[in-house]
Amino acid sequence: MITPPAGSVSPQGHLRIGDEEDMLDNLVSFGFQLISTLPLDHVLFPAQRAALQRIGAHVLVLGAEPGQAQDVEGTYTRFLDRHGATTLLAHSTSTFSGSHPGRSRTTALVDDLLSQLSPTTASTV
Repeated sequence: MITPPAGSVSPQGHLRIGDEEDMLDNLVSFGFQLISTLPLDHVLFPAQRAALQRIGAHVLVLGAEPGQAQDVEGTYTRFLDRHGATTLLAHSTSTFSGSHPGRSRTTALVDDLLSQLSPTTASTV
């Protein structure tokens, strides 16, 4: 289910989260990063959110609203547009895991990750 360009180097851009602005890895540190233009509170199932929290994943929604991450240089927005996606999943080791367009495919992307880490962490929805 994970789509190209999986396995390639993930983008690394400047984000502003609250009052802090820096490269993504400097802001959120080590681990998985789920970055989306979708309102993920309305997309991910509670079991997915809980599992992402358990594995220490950083979930970011791009935008200018409070609680969102502003894509200062447009790095992530351009990457998503170029690949026809709304959500990307990467790891701080710079390995890009996958991207998907739309809500249902985003939940599938998260389930793919969780099932690879542990067969019992996927939401099974």
